[in-house]
Amino acid sequence: MTVGDFDHQVVRKLGMQTCKSGDRLAMLYDEEGRLVARTERPEQSGNLQDHIVQRIRQQLHLNEDELKQVAGCTIDRPAYLALLRQKGKAPKLSQP
Repeated sequence: MTVGDFDHQVVRKLGMQTCKSGDRLAMLYDEEGRLVARTERPEQSGNLQDHIVQRIRQQLHLNEDELKQVAGCTIDRPAYLALLRQKGKAPKLSQP
């Protein structure tokens, strides 16, 4: 996976917010504004090394197949949030 692939296929598709702090941070907030996932990638171009992709995947609470599904558009933002809730990695929505 290249840096461009990650930025386009994961960060943008999931609607993550980004900022720089040495590395580039990507944060995902749920519908209620709560931080539910964050990851970082080095400020570089070109291919991400395998261990960096593995760390990103773990930080996003995804297995290899799920990360491929996010990159391939099978898992979108609502499906990803539902998956995190199913795994107990994100809070359920508050009841009104």
